[in-house]
Amino acid sequence: MKKVIAVISAITFSFTLGACGSSSSDTAEANPSATRSDGYSDQQWNYLQEIYAAKLSASDVFSGEIYIEIGNTMCEGFVQGKQSDELLSLLAATAESNGLPVNDRKVFGPTILAASVAYLCPENIDKVVVK
Repeated sequence: MKKVIAVISAITFSFTLGACGSSSSDTAEANPSATRSDGYSDQQWNYLQEIYAAKLSASDVFSGEIYIEIGNTMCEGFVQGKQSDELLSLLAATAESNGLPVNDRKVFGPTILAASVAYLCPENIDKVVVK
């Protein structure tokens, strides 16, 4: 059941942003030649390591692929002109509606946002606004 909720959460988040623009599946592949033997690019691997280091309970149900999809969707949101507070609000809303544990809700969005702009789309780091 937890895995179903995780997949629904990732898909809901992707569809919410994706309805406004194109697919974000290639966002993290800035350098396709830098692919690791496990299938992840160096950027994706570093992004995942950052998230796993945060020890989110969501990591018990979210696969690396789902985290990458969510991170790519965050990056696509910046491309679509969304502000960081809009993206964080969207993550919080979908996380809550899809059963993300309460202790993760406050740190999930900022963790994903920070890891995304650090590793998947560093060209958007200047678009992060902290209020």
